[in-house]
Order: sequence, then structure tokens, then C-alpha cells
Amino acid sequence: MRTGRRHHVKNPFPWGLWLIATGYGLALVSLSLFPFIGWQNNPDPPWTFLFEGFPRYRTQFDIWSNFLAYIPMGLVWASLFSRLQTRKSQGSRRLQTRVFLPAVKSILVCLVLSFVMECLQTYLPTRRAQWLDLLTNSMGGLAGALLWTLGGSIQALYQKKRRPFRGVICMTPLPGGWPIGMGLMGLWLFAQAMGQSPWLAMSRNSLAALGLSAQIFSASPGGGAMIGLEAVLTASQLICLAALVRLTLLGLGAAWANRLQAQWSMVLGLTLFLAVLIRGLWIWQLSPGASEDSLLFLAALHSWLNPGVQTGLFLAGLLGAAAFALEPRGLARLGVVLICFVLGLSASLGAVQGQPILAGWGERHWSNLQGLAYFCFEVWPLLFLMWMLMISSQPSPNKTGRRALT
Repeated sequence: MRTGRRHHVKNPFPWGLWLIATGYGLALVSLSLFPFIGWQNNPDPPWTFLFEGFPRYRTQFDIWSNFLAYIPMGLVWASLFSRLQTRKSQGSRRLQTRVFLPAVKSILVCLVLSFVMECLQTYLPTRRAQWLDLLTNSMGGLAGALLWTLGGSIQALYQKKRRPFRGVICMTPLPGGWPIGMGLMGLWLFAQAMGQSPWLAMSRNSLAALGLSAQIFSASPGGGAMIGLEAVLTASQLICLAALVRLTLLGLGAAWANRLQAQWSMVLGLTLFLAVLIRGLWIWQLSPGASEDSLLFLAALHSWLNPGVQTGLFLAGLLGAAAFALEPRGLARLGVVLICFVLGLSASLGAVQGQPILAGWGERHWSNLQGLAYFCFEVWPLLFLMWMLMISSQPSPNKTGRRALT
């Protein structure tokens, strides 16, 4: 009888955590420095704000938003430092090495990032550096690190008693793990806050910065070519979003996998419904006068739901239904093909005309939301492509089992 051999498996490099930590750090940079224009010289040192008095113009929203924005930063970086420490020490059992040291490093990262952002804000006329922002950001990073420390201590206690711990805080996302999927869905949600059509020109500026954008052809607004292009782009991105939702749910466990294997149509339909609902909520909140006048809201919603978007919704339901039999890796490969098609088509389009009814989008709203929407609008397709490539490159369970028996 052939028995399997046990080999020492080296801890893999935490690519998933690096992706989340780096992406969230870039999001905070975008929030702090958007719109990245109007840089001017300042004769005073950039750290002069540390010695100013208490800010006169400050709202509770600003304080709580700065605090809450850095909680995930502290939590994710503490988890990343813990994985790197475990990978080097090969599973040290010392609580100080496994829990407290990564938390301290995470707090320092949050403190340094917040200090650098406040210093850079002194050169932006639309921003104002304040020591209160540095304090609230640092307190948020501290809270996130403490949450991770609490979860790590509980996990260490369970391991000492030889009991499985299934907490969320200490879970380290793998390339196919559900936390990355949740993060990508959050990025997509905030990307819908952009004023222009969110499914027409994603990542165009990022591709142009990489030298991958070239205006090959253009289509006149309202013409048949533009309607067809917007329909294809809308359908492709919605199918990618449905694949993202399904792969995220499959990462929660075998029970979800068994239920959703035969319910791809339910996931696809729910995704299409939520996509329209979320975009409608952003229009209601950010379109000028839409939240006060129902007629203005209906006019803005009708302007967005043009024939191209309506046709794209129909194509997404029709073509997406054909992917019900794909396994997770096959679904990830489909996502790679579709998002590459979307990026290539968006990079080759000419200037996209904005909708007149959405003029003045987002006025009287905080600039942090605009910066977050712009960041998500640019990076979501690229991060989605990276994650789909990671999932599609994973070996199948059957091959893994055959390797263990040899």
C-alpha cells in the first residue's frame, strides 16, 4: 500500500497581503493629495503645522473619517509583518515576536505615512496640514494594530489548547482568499462615484502613464458605434463583477461552494441589480439637486441609463448565463480575457463626452470622496486583473493530490 510522504512546506510569500497593503496605502495617498494639481512653493518648513494652535474650522466628520480610514491600514500591515516574521522565523512560538512586534511596526508605518502626507499638503493650496489630522490618523492606525493584536492573542490561545481558530482578524488572505475579493468589491463601489460613465473609461489615465494608451478611433456621442462600444464595455465589466462576487463567496467555505455551484444565475442577476442600485444611489447623492428634487434625479438617472448601458445590461445577463458551468479557475480565466478586452478598448477610444445633465457633479462635497473615487476608478481593473491571474495560475486540487502521493 502506498502512503503519502509528509514534506515540510515552506510558507509562501504573502503576495495577497502585499497587494492589499500596497493598494490601501496608495488609496490613502490619493485621498490626502487629490487632485494632485496646484503645487506651490512654501517658504516655511513642511513640518510647521506641528507647532500651530488648535484648528478653528474642524468638523466631526473630518475627525472620524481620518480615524476610521487608518484602522484597516494598521490591521493589514500588522498582518503582513506577522506573515513576514513567521516566514523568517519558521513559526516562532514567542508571543512577543508573533503579535506585538508586527503591531509596533504597523503603527510606525501609519505614523510615517500620515506625517509625510501632512507635510506634502503644505504645498497644495486646496489642502491644509494640521497636527489634528496626524493625531487622528495615528490613533486610527493604533486602533487597527490593537484589533489585530487582540485577534493574534486569541489565536495563540487557541493554538496552545490545540483548537482551531476561525477568526476573521487573524486570517491571512491567499491569492484566492475572500478578503481580497471583498476589498475589490469595495473599490468597485467607490469607483461608481465618478461623474463620467463608470464603465467607459476606467484606468485610461493609468494606462496612459504606462505608455499603453493610444487613441486609435473615436465615436460620436449618441451614434450607433458609441452605443455598441458602451454596451460591450458595460456587459464585460458586469460579468467580471459577477465573477468577482462568485469567487469571493466561494472563498468563504465549501458550504457556499455547494450552494452557488448551481446558482450562478442568482449571483449574476443579483450583481446586475446591485450595480444599477449602487450607481443610482451615487447619482441621487452627488448629482446637482437630485436629492432635493425627484424630477432632477429621474432626469440624471435617465441620462445615465442610455441605450448603450441598457443594451449592456441585457448582454451581461445573456452572455453571463453561459458561464454557469465554469469552475473557479475557468471563471478567473474568463475574467482575465474580459478585463483585458475592456482595458484595450478603453485605451484605444478617443475623448469621451460627458453627460450634460451631470454637469457640476459632486459640488459641495468633500474632496476626500473625489480622491477616493478617482483612485478606485483608475486601479480597480488593474487590481482585478492581477487577482484573476493569481487565481488562474493556482494548481488544481487533483494535481496537488497526485503530487502528494508520489
